[in-house]
Amino acid sequence: MTHLQIICLWLLLCALGPATAGSLDIVDLRRLGAADQGLVQVQLSINLDGAPAMALEHGITLPLVIQWRRCIQGRCAAPLPGVHLQARYAPLQDRYLLEHQDQPARGFAFRPALLDALENPPPVAVPDGSGWQLRVRLRVRHLPPPLRLPARLQSDWQLNSGWETLR
Repeated sequence: MTHLQIICLWLLLCALGPATAGSLDIVDLRRLGAADQGLVQVQLSINLDGAPAMALEHGITLPLVIQWRRCIQGRCAAPLPGVHLQARYAPLQDRYLLEHQDQPARGFAFRPALLDALENPPPVAVPDGSGWQLRVRLRVRHLPPPLRLPARLQSDWQLNSGWETLR
């Protein structure tokens, strides 16, 4: 997608005005198997509305990250780098694609199938111990430059689950 096309999309998104806000929430967060394995299953609820849905339909990649941090006695460390997910639409292939870290992209014929896969990402390796928190959020700085400012200012781009404690 050229810069001109991205700017045109941005102008269209701005012209639409306020839209129904999208949402991203952690529905379930649990360790798999024995506690010493370190794998955590995250189940999400994702509602893409407004500008993010339109951007996805126009081939813009939606970059997400699953992050974790450790909190002890109310003091939390900085988030660790996390696991990266990318959702996008490939118009020439007429497929929605989901990329997880360095694994090959998985293709889906319809957006609901892509969202279902996004809501059930592969298990994440989280170190053992207590006090861990996880969050899932849109990585705004990895959007195309013309979309970064609207993504920071418009409510429909605020895709952030907030921190959830792993029990």
